[in-house]
Amino acid sequence: MPSPLSMWLFIACSSETQLGQASEAPRPSLGTEAPSPETVEDRIIQMATPEVDVLWVIDPSCSMGPYQEALTTHFPSFIQYFLDSGLDWHVGVTSTDMDGVLSDGSEGRLRTLGGAPYLTPKTPDPEARFTEIASMGTQGSSSERGTSAIHSALTIRLLNDNRGFLRPGAALHTIVISDESNQIADGELHFDGWIRWYQALKSAVEMRTFSVITSPLGIDYERASNRIGGTSWAIDTDAWDVVLERLGLAAAGVHREFFLSRVPVVETLEVWLELDGVPGQTEERVVILLTPAQEHAAPDETDGHYRFDTRRNAIRLLEPPPETTRLVRIRYVPTGGLPR
Repeated sequence: MPSPLSMWLFIACSSETQLGQASEAPRPSLGTEAPSPETVEDRIIQMATPEVDVLWVIDPSCSMGPYQEALTTHFPSFIQYFLDSGLDWHVGVTSTDMDGVLSDGSEGRLRTLGGAPYLTPKTPDPEARFTEIASMGTQGSSSERGTSAIHSALTIRLLNDNRGFLRPGAALHTIVISDESNQIADGELHFDGWIRWYQALKSAVEMRTFSVITSPLGIDYERASNRIGGTSWAIDTDAWDVVLERLGLAAAGVHREFFLSRVPVVETLEVWLELDGVPGQTEERVVILLTPAQEHAAPDETDGHYRFDTRRNAIRLLEPPPETTRLVRIRYVPTGGLPR
């Protein structure tokens, strides 16, 4: 079981103009050299005991039986990072059904169990209870309106059915599971307007994600994930345990993507992890220099590597950072431009 996890928080970007001449090349064993005059350094640290709200949106149409079963079977891979972690979490489940076909969990209402509309750290046996509320069957509407269901769940339904689920200080992670395209009815928010609405729920990009498990038909869900931030997975995967583990890591605060405050000259990027010492092994802080990944790195060649996403102006680690990571430092020469 992982040690208590925490949420990453972007803290500072500083231009070290008072240091005079550029320092010599950094030594991976130390990582303590000062930046040169033209460099900036973004630092991302951890914030203890965050609040996390996770909204699952599940397609209940006729083809979804095997995927609902895969989700509930492997849900322990997701929730393991929440149990006994110190996180204050909410996990809610609704459906893509906006036509009211389902008796419970339609039109953005969270599915209830024993009167409780969402799971919390106080929920007994949360794995079993999630299985009950996520196994919603395949008799729901064939008009899958996932984005509209999310909008309903996090707006008007918060006034009654979903009261208390979404908290102002909590990170928000939405995960959609559907093998069909997203549909939008007259009068509902269309794609760009919906993206702006979701982003406005949490102004800090570190406080919100939108992830999807879908088929090629779910291209709009994937576009939304790319715009907002999150991950996309194939619904016909044979590795549901890996998918849910990665989603659980991200939702619990073990982030792998870090946004930069300036647009960098890519060739100057240096990425460092600072780890707390481990009692009984080493009490000293450990500093690790990560290296850029090859374009087609094999799975066993991803540890300690990163890629830079030009479109998102972000560093993405190919593997989650070690649990004892306390600080990520990203040093680079800026181009003079600002992120869009």
